[in-house]
Amino acid sequence: MTKSKKGFTIIEVVLVLAIAGLIFLMVFIALPALQRGQRNTQRKNDMSRIMSALTEYRSNNSGMAPCQKTPNECNSTTSELANFIKRYLVSDNNATIEKRAIGGASSGITTTQCYESFCDPDGTPYALTRFYNWSNEKVGTDSNGTKYFEWSNSGDWNTFYTNAKNGHEVMLAVYAKCDSNNEGRILQTSGVGSTALLYVLEGGSVTCVDNQ
Repeated sequence: MTKSKKGFTIIEVVLVLAIAGLIFLMVFIALPALQRGQRNTQRKNDMSRIMSALTEYRSNNSGMAPCQKTPNECNSTTSELANFIKRYLVSDNNATIEKRAIGGASSGITTTQCYESFCDPDGTPYALTRFYNWSNEKVGTDSNGTKYFEWSNSGDWNTFYTNAKNGHEVMLAVYAKCDSNNEGRILQTSGVGSTALLYVLEGGSVTCVDNQ
């Protein structure tokens, strides 16, 4: 008697293909999120590196942050902020510095190319924007009477947020610390050496780093 060979049924083949397709779809959906998370991790590490450079700068300048003595002169390509980038971040006194204006609003001091790691993972150089005016109309006051500033994609803060996101601007704020209850917000402090950094991450959230 000849034994018949047993093969796969159509249902079994379809089931295997469906499972393989589901696995592929899950990987296809998860991979971009994983890559975005890796890029944002690098951005957070870069903010910590900038803060470390600020700590070194302050130790050499009587505890003062760049342009803290003369904040109105901070938008020049030869300002303390520009020199801070060249001497403490890119370690190249000959680095080409420019003033970047985003949409006619806030301006940042940036390098014209990526030196070392002073650059967003997408290849765009970071720009440092100096915030110091706690009397500005865009500053709010919380329930405890503490002044705050934030980048947000809603309300009165949208212009700041959009400019920062499009221009890869890192806000350097003095007399400031991060709000532990709102990572996209900085609070006013009285300490001369109190410094905070705000940066918009990929996906729209904001990270804050301070020296508190």
